[in-house]
Amino acid sequence: VVSGNQMGRKLGFPTANLDLQHELHPPVGVYACTASVLEEDRVDGPRGSWSAVCNIGFRPTVDGTPAPLPVVEAHLLDFEGDLYGKRVELAFVARLRGEQRFPDLEALRSRIQADIEEARELLGGA
Repeated sequence: VVSGNQMGRKLGFPTANLDLQHELHPPVGVYACTASVLEEDRVDGPRGSWSAVCNIGFRPTVDGTPAPLPVVEAHLLDFEGDLYGKRVELAFVARLRGEQRFPDLEALRSRIQADIEEARELLGGA
């Protein structure tokens, strides 16, 4: 998890920005996932797992100029704590929608809330 511009936090949905380090990822869009926070010194043992909503994309509503590479950011549902510097593994369960540009941040906030509700249903409310 790396530092971002903290826009998710400002919208009320803090996200973990992931540095892919050449990892493969699904196409641009919004996904229902499970997220595992891995042990500090091991990659084979999760410290905890949460349902999550992940955005992979260029953030057209937030960024005036799209990034050259897609940004991967995950909102872990009901998670409280600090993930900076931690290793997080995502398991993609379902694609919720493609990337969209919204007219303003309030419309984006409303859609993120709908994405979270849909993810909770798909992931069994966990």
